[in-house]
Amino acid sequence: ERGEVNRVAEVARKEKLIGSSLEAKAIIYSESPKLLEILEKYLESSNGVDELRYLFICSEVQLENASMPSGEGEAVESVEIPDIGSFKVQIARADGCRCQRCWNYCESVGTYENHKEICNRCIGLVEHISVGADSIPA
Repeated sequence: ERGEVNRVAEVARKEKLIGSSLEAKAIIYSESPKLLEILEKYLESSNGVDELRYLFICSEVQLENASMPSGEGEAVESVEIPDIGSFKVQIARADGCRCQRCWNYCESVGTYENHKEICNRCIGLVEHISVGADSIPA
C-alpha cells in the first residue's frame, strides 16, 4: 500500500495540491472488511499512535468503508491485494496547521495555551522538557 499512496502523493505534488508529503491526508477507500480491519489496528483511535501516517509519510490517514465517489480527484486504479481486498487512494490537503516541532499538520495546533505552535503529539514532550528545565539550578 505504501507504494500506491506515495504514487498518488507524487501526482498531488506535481499538480501543486500539496508541497510536501506532510501536507497530505491520505484517504483510503475500501469495501473490504478484512483490509479495513488490518488498517484500523494502526490508527490512533485503536492503538494511541497513528502509525499509518508514519508508514505513509503524511500528516493524516482517513479510512473510508466505501468505494471512492466518482469525480473525487486523483486516485490510483483499484489495487487488489490477494485474499484481502481492494482499495483506492485519494490525496487531499491535511486538516489543521503545521506543528513547529514535528512539521505534521494537525487540528490541535493552536489549542494549547502555553504552546500554540505545538500539536497534541508534541505537547507532552515540550511540557516535560519545560518542567525539567525549571528544576535545573541557575
